[in-house]
Amino acid sequence: MLGVYNLFYEQGHGPGPEVLAVLKAVGELLGLALNNARLETETLQARLAQERQRMAAEVHDSLAQSLAFVKMRMPLLEDALLGHEEARALKYCGDVRSAVSQAHASLRGILTHFRSPMDPQGLVHALEAAAGHFGESSGVELEFVNELPALKLGPEAEAQVFHIVREALSNVARHARARHAWLHVAAAPDGRIEIVIADDGAGLPTAAPGGPAGGGSATMAWRSFSSAQRLGGTLEIGPREGGGTRVRLVFPAPGTRVAAAAPASAASPRRQRPQRRPGFMMAAPRSFSSTTTRCAATA
Repeated sequence: MLGVYNLFYEQGHGPGPEVLAVLKAVGELLGLALNNARLETETLQARLAQERQRMAAEVHDSLAQSLAFVKMRMPLLEDALLGHEEARALKYCGDVRSAVSQAHASLRGILTHFRSPMDPQGLVHALEAAAGHFGESSGVELEFVNELPALKLGPEAEAQVFHIVREALSNVARHARARHAWLHVAAAPDGRIEIVIADDGAGLPTAAPGGPAGGGSATMAWRSFSSAQRLGGTLEIGPREGGGTRVRLVFPAPGTRVAAAAPASAASPRRQRPQRRPGFMMAAPRSFSSTTTRCAATA
């Protein structure tokens, strides 16, 4: 039931066929309006829930890892202090300081990611702007090759892709000590989209025993892997041939997920029943001085 509206007539004057047709059309329009309002509310609620899940995943995949390491190190630090083992205490203190610094960097990265709006001109323009800014700010020569100049993605997908590229370039500028970097956008052999970020720097860092692996690179990896999963793609982070690091993102191109429909038999073609629009059903008017017309939602 979407709603009820009452119609009143004078004694002996009921609605004619033309009036009933108009009332039926009005009821259907009211039903459509109310149904669209309900759908819009549900869509907003779903988007809000999705955004909260994204934020929770970002915090879990980056910040929570560093805090868990600090929690494990604190009892060891306490034991070393109580046992007057200065060397062990200093080691654990350094581990905690490093993990807290990483957690702080992770938090700043998360806040930057959620505060920074996506370029309204689209992903390609955003990548071009990021490439130009990277060369000016880092001093690293960046070669940007885009074989898909007409690439268009949905707003959410573009934000995830740009987040991964920005994180990778940020790690090149901060940790790689590179002289050259490359950003390549192309179509993969299987029809998916491939984005490669590479540099000729120092390569992947070595993890300290028992510590969080890779420092800033590990933080980037956690966040970027999560973004790649949301795209339905894969992310590879490994050494580049000839030295340095190579980050490769591959994800489905827009419009590749097409649901296959079962073919209908040529001998007996199926007829699809027309869908009924949500609206108001009107009961037949009664010959009362005051007529109440019920408006029931049709499926």
